[in-house]
Amino acid sequence: MIREALSKLVEFKDLSSEEAYLSLKEIMDKKTNEIQISAFLTALRMKGEKVEEIVGLAKAMLDSCIKIKPEVKLLVDTCGTGGDKFKTVNVSTIASFIIAGLGISVAKHGNRAFTSKCGSADVLEALGYNLDLEAEKVKDMIEKIGFGFLFAPKFHIAMKEVAKVRRDLGFRTIFNILGPLTNPSNPNFQLIGVFEPTLVKKMAESLRSLGKEGIVVYGDGMDEINLASENLVAFVKEDVKILKLKSKDFGLEKVKEEDLMVRDFQDNVDSMFKILYGLDKSPKLNICLANAAALIYGCSRAENLIDAFSFAEESVKSGKAYKVLKESVKFSGGNIALLESLEKKYG
Repeated sequence: MIREALSKLVEFKDLSSEEAYLSLKEIMDKKTNEIQISAFLTALRMKGEKVEEIVGLAKAMLDSCIKIKPEVKLLVDTCGTGGDKFKTVNVSTIASFIIAGLGISVAKHGNRAFTSKCGSADVLEALGYNLDLEAEKVKDMIEKIGFGFLFAPKFHIAMKEVAKVRRDLGFRTIFNILGPLTNPSNPNFQLIGVFEPTLVKKMAESLRSLGKEGIVVYGDGMDEINLASENLVAFVKEDVKILKLKSKDFGLEKVKEEDLMVRDFQDNVDSMFKILYGLDKSPKLNICLANAAALIYGCSRAENLIDAFSFAEESVKSGKAYKVLKESVKFSGGNIALLESLEKKYG
């Protein structure tokens, strides 16, 4: 199948959902080589991914992954595609703890960085979280603490064949798009950030085709809601509604993009700690609260975005968001000393 798929892709012809599905199955079943994998990812990127292709590839990944089904009333995920060019704090990861602090269970699906400087797995590990957890342990964690991190290589084992090629290529591939669509816990609702505006509708329609609900956001170059600019947002339930949101919709003033940035990896880690610990009152806090608020509103836990923002704010002020982070590090069997050293440094 991979040879037939490549022949179509290099001529800029679309694959059917089934052709995409079978091509990725061959890759995951180790029936292809690195040259073919590289050609497949490159040709698909150059042609441009269509909804049918995205859905077929997502189904192939979901059929092959290790699945969990936490017994909770509502399960959500906050996940970006990555691949944007801004060095912001790790917004989706911080937002996930803010949401969990409100009693909404979060199954955070993520990985190490491929096309950015700092992935969700990287920053969590730097704060002491143990990534090397088996699926059942993560499920137990979500049920008892309200948060669990689904480290992609532990759940999508068959994707090991692709990881090296992705790193060697160094540019965004279809897997940036597939990551948010292939959470092995099948969450009820998702907040997904994308790296370009054309992906908002594609991702929303793919989400709906997979029988899922959520919000897809593009923040003028950021794969999250951006308080420095206008945001293109798709609400996905029975249908897809696309609209635009600005900082004022959250009751906030517009900010400067530079106020949302971090200098380097360590600044990202420190910023995440300070935001969740209640020490950071800057726009970096507000962008995390706004993204959390979008999900809180989207899954009907608030009547409007301003109320949702207030709920998110209370999660941080009350210490509940940080409590979830600390309990998660402990439950994972991680290095709690890393968090405690930051408490001493900044407390």
